[in-house]
Amino acid sequence: MATERSFPDSFIDEDPQKALEELNEALQGDCDNAEWFCQRAYAHILLKNYSCAIDDAKKAQQLKPSLPLAFMRMGIAEYHLNHYESSHAAFTQGHQLDGSDKSFEIWVQRCEETMDKQNQTGSVGRTTAMPPVKHDWYQTESQVIVTVMAKNVPKDGVHVSFTERELSATVQLASGEDYSLNLHLLHPILPQQSTFKILTTKVPHPTHPVSHSDSHLYFS
Repeated sequence: MATERSFPDSFIDEDPQKALEELNEALQGDCDNAEWFCQRAYAHILLKNYSCAIDDAKKAQQLKPSLPLAFMRMGIAEYHLNHYESSHAAFTQGHQLDGSDKSFEIWVQRCEETMDKQNQTGSVGRTTAMPPVKHDWYQTESQVIVTVMAKNVPKDGVHVSFTERELSATVQLASGEDYSLNLHLLHPILPQQSTFKILTTKVPHPTHPVSHSDSHLYFS
């Protein structure tokens, strides 16, 4: 029967586009499966279709309001759209449903830190121009990929440190200013197996999973 099909995170990690297509097909036959909507939201997140992920997470919540994973998917998608208040609300609701899942606490803390930084930036004064640096990242149970986009970064101007739950990087920009990045990770990694590279172009996310314990940081 169709309801017996399974779409674990590991399957989606391996090929998000293929997983999305199979989930589309499965949901045509069973449009009341909240878990499948959650997993399709996960595929959308990996493919950076964040608005679609939010739509699927909402459908999962409507079908099964007590499903914590639906709030996790929504929170992550909202966060990547820079909707930090909505993201915080989703993670808070998810944590209320499942207090044993520490991932919600980590995401709630991260949202609060991001919102605090935004408030500080707005109140400190708008006369200082911020360095034009962007970063892109996502984390699954099998991989962490971070890309920092900064121009003309010297090799000796990058300092990166890894801990089990945090990634920190300081980059010396061409302007002479330092750019700092601190990420709280959803799952633990093995710092000794984590790496970073300085490249001349932005690196696309890998289509295959790496070790659960690995973290990769790219600079372009």
